[in-house]
Amino acid sequence: MDEKLRQLLDTCYETVQSNTNCCLRDFSTNPRLLLQWIEKANQQLASLENSIEGYELHTHIGTLFRIYQSPKAIVHLQKALKLSIELDDKKKEQLSYIRLGEAYKYAGKAQAYTCFVTALELANKNNNYALDFVYQHLGKWHLEQKEGVKAKLLFQEALKPRSNTLK
Repeated sequence: MDEKLRQLLDTCYETVQSNTNCCLRDFSTNPRLLLQWIEKANQQLASLENSIEGYELHTHIGTLFRIYQSPKAIVHLQKALKLSIELDDKKKEQLSYIRLGEAYKYAGKAQAYTCFVTALELANKNNNYALDFVYQHLGKWHLEQKEGVKAKLLFQEALKPRSNTLK
């Protein structure tokens, strides 16, 4: 990804906020900027499709489409997952399942839960890599399913490794 595109991406993420009235779902204060970045990234994607850079672009395009609430998020995040598997990068694969789970959740699709559980299984196999992140997103899924007790337990699990780093 070229430097201008990276800087614009940083600006896009600076516009992202969490909606405290809607289970902390992300939204952008400048959705047009997200679409502008996606358009430019898609232009670069053709030459980088099957590489680590392609994985990175699909990840960001998918994430920004999710924030924009577009079903196109799922397609790009599925491609990022496929690339992470082809690259045999278990950490990227785990994070891809979380991101894809979020896109499914935003789209109201049941596959979200399966993605989060798969990410949890991968975390357990990868020395608990980003385990707090998995618990956080699985907890948010349970919260949106009106399963507050399960959500609370998962949020507490998410805080355990984080509290250790704050000491």
